[in-house]
Amino acid sequence: MLRQTGRNRSRGFTLIELLVVIAIIAVLIALLLPAVQQAREAARRTQCKNNLKQLGLALANYESTFACFPPARLGHYVGATWDDGWTSWAVMLLPYVEQSNLYNQYNNNVRWNDPLNASVVATRLPFYLCPSTPGTSRTDTNSPNNPQPAAGDYSATAYMSQSYFAAAGGYSTTWTSKTDPLGTQMRQGILNKPGSPTDPAYNQFQPTRYRDITDGTSNTTAFGESCGSPAAYGPGQKIFAVPILLGQKNDGDYNSATGSYIFTQGTAWADDGAKTTGIQGCRLDGRARGTAPLGTINITNDSEMYSFHTGGAQFVMGDGTVRFISQNIDIGVYGGIVTKAGGEIPGDF
Repeated sequence: MLRQTGRNRSRGFTLIELLVVIAIIAVLIALLLPAVQQAREAARRTQCKNNLKQLGLALANYESTFACFPPARLGHYVGATWDDGWTSWAVMLLPYVEQSNLYNQYNNNVRWNDPLNASVVATRLPFYLCPSTPGTSRTDTNSPNNPQPAAGDYSATAYMSQSYFAAAGGYSTTWTSKTDPLGTQMRQGILNKPGSPTDPAYNQFQPTRYRDITDGTSNTTAFGESCGSPAAYGPGQKIFAVPILLGQKNDGDYNSATGSYIFTQGTAWADDGAKTTGIQGCRLDGRARGTAPLGTINITNDSEMYSFHTGGAQFVMGDGTVRFISQNIDIGVYGGIVTKAGGEIPGDF
């Protein structure tokens, strides 16, 4: 009988060899994971850009129909009282983003947050959402309506606040005074934000036409990212700790018990206030608006432009193009590209 020799026996992995293989696999995963994450973020950023392109096209179609751009929001008399928060640009653009059926269900005789409009404004519209924004349940959690309004991530850059220019310095009192009608008009954006028609200092509502954008449509923003609501975000894409905004200038928009923005102040795509941004600038820690030293983009998502893309945010310009603007943009240039007729020469930005 022939004996089977040791040379013919199959041998398994030793423990050391197995550990080496596991270590190699772990290293490969560690090397590949950032690349996979970057590829996913690149895809999300591209989708966000496509959403904004769709809004830019809708804006152009609206202008072709009415020979003017929509306002950032519309006001309405309730008896003898003027209510300037009746409805927003996002509702007015619905027929131009293939949502005519939804628009036809919207009741223009009541405010956007009236229970009669609850089902319409609770509709989740993907083209109003940036896919990079974290969270799956994106509704206005502080709303008493049932169903609650769906979130939106894009805002009209309606105007630059006088407090922004006061904090930035170097501007005339026309720009820094809230009661100067000329300054109020010069600070307006393409989708301007009207005030009460009974107040001469704020009665600046004239629908913007192309001829009014003297700074140039390619140099003036129309929409931009203001993402993350209902959560209140600060620098570094981090949610503010619950009590941190108490006593600050933006405390009035904030629910200190839940760490989120209050109803009608920060979440819904139809929200005339939250998605009609009058940019005030914010202190670099994100805790005080209109206060030096000013930050520009990605400091806070409370009435400011904020994204979850690294290094800046995406904007729709008046000519419909989409641009990624750095969060390190000069504060003077930033003020200039939001206003439509300030006479600035922004250069490269």
